[in-house]
Amino acid sequence: MRDYFEKLSAAVFGSLEAGEKASLFFQGEASDFVRFNQGQVRQIGSVEQAYASFTLQRNGREIGERFICSEDAQQDAERVRSRLPDLRADLACLPEDPHLEFYEGSERRIEEGAAPETKIHDVVEDVCGAAAGCDLVGFLICGPQFFGYANHLGAFKWYRRASTVFEYSLYAGGDKAVKTSIAGGDWDRDKWLRSLQTQQQQLALMTRPPAKIEPGAYRVYLSPAAVGEILSLFCWGGFSQRAKNEKRASLQLLYEGKKTLDPRVRVSEDVASGVGPFFNETGFDRPERVALIQAGRGESLLVAPRTARQSNLPTNGADDDEIPLSLSMDGGKLSESSVLPTLDRGLYINNLWYLNYSDRLAGRFTGMTRFGCFEVQNGELVAPIPVMRFDDTIYDLLGAALEELTQGCEKQISASTYRSRSVSSMCLPGALIGKMKFTL
Repeated sequence: MRDYFEKLSAAVFGSLEAGEKASLFFQGEASDFVRFNQGQVRQIGSVEQAYASFTLQRNGREIGERFICSEDAQQDAERVRSRLPDLRADLACLPEDPHLEFYEGSERRIEEGAAPETKIHDVVEDVCGAAAGCDLVGFLICGPQFFGYANHLGAFKWYRRASTVFEYSLYAGGDKAVKTSIAGGDWDRDKWLRSLQTQQQQLALMTRPPAKIEPGAYRVYLSPAAVGEILSLFCWGGFSQRAKNEKRASLQLLYEGKKTLDPRVRVSEDVASGVGPFFNETGFDRPERVALIQAGRGESLLVAPRTARQSNLPTNGADDDEIPLSLSMDGGKLSESSVLPTLDRGLYINNLWYLNYSDRLAGRFTGMTRFGCFEVQNGELVAPIPVMRFDDTIYDLLGAALEELTQGCEKQISASTYRSRSVSSMCLPGALIGKMKFTL
């Protein structure tokens, strides 16, 4: 794919006229996937696809075109060149854009991770062999992803990284189920077996009569997946410089210094440890790490090139939506083996869903418990709890009510495949919360 992209960019940029600027952005994948049902393979296959976006600028105006790549770079380049007269005609009709940006660099940089070692049929044997007799439903996807940027000035950036994600559930019947995921670079058989054993133990508890839990405030443990659901919600505008400028950020009070979180809360955009590229679609580099929250206080925000021009600020290579690509939260002092004894009595929450803001500017949000949530007594899981709704604020849960964070942090990679595989990831600890408010 890199060879294709180099040939494509070399052929396209030679057709520009004086005063024109142009760039290409490339995204591709070579993915294997499997869908499981009742512990057996229901669908297996592979996807090889690539898309490129050509952008043309002149006199403060911009127009672009996205196309599916074939395997013939010269043929695709000819398609782009044949479209240039129409693009130029349309470009002349557009109004000037006062906030238009263009990456003016000309450097060459290539980052290619190790070739993937995951063999899809080995994974299938591991999953089906260990899960025999289980009602397992899951989705596995693995393989390399590719990103490229080039411009007419000679800049050429290339990124390749392989990853593996397995998201699965075990069902006991009816609405009784547990759900989790494992993710990383290559398939880790030992990690899978440990995960399955834990889920089977929790599934056995799901068959017990549910505990009767009244609305109120409870001491809880939130798994890394549950913490991830909460932070995913606050990624919608919470860390955006543009949203803050427009007074609509969900973490507005934090970044205005009017509210704080617990001093142990440290959150960053950690591109170096993620699976996304080191540059954005317009060619601007992302720093290896951007400290978003330090010691419970708002530190930095994500600034897209357009926002940077509007606000007279430096960009940190954020995408136009200014949503974190590789969110990371530092761990604390609580060992995973001490979670239940330390919780002693309360609720153990594995999964949350249907999260949404109930008061966006106040950092208040609501949601529901989902799979694998239990009542805890005397440091032991004793019974599943019914589906419950909570309504709370980020400033309470990760502020005054935060008791401790786990030492270990769990890697989470999105299993979304809408149009193409996502490269969004998180690395998060679990959290022991002294008080979480449940309303139903």
